[in-house]
Amino acid sequence: MRILETTIMTKRIVVTDKLHPTAFQLLAEIPGVDVMDYSHLGSQDLKPKLTNCEILVTRSSTQVGPELMAHCPQLKVIARAAV
Repeated sequence: MRILETTIMTKRIVVTDKLHPTAFQLLAEIPGVDVMDYSHLGSQDLKPKLTNCEILVTRSSTQVGPELMAHCPQLKVIARAAV
């Protein structure tokens, strides 16, 4: 009998703006995700950090346009956190 092994791929969530601590806790509790807080970085410093980003969570401070998205080849979701 042959057993197939499954590799769980970690999804990277990048948060670019300040979020409530409870929001970070909820994101971190999702199985198979790695949450990165880059809310302290400016646009130029943020770009190199986005290479492996699959989910981008932003508010209103970070402008997500073609220039920023060019640095996110793995990007699947852009989420805007708002009330």
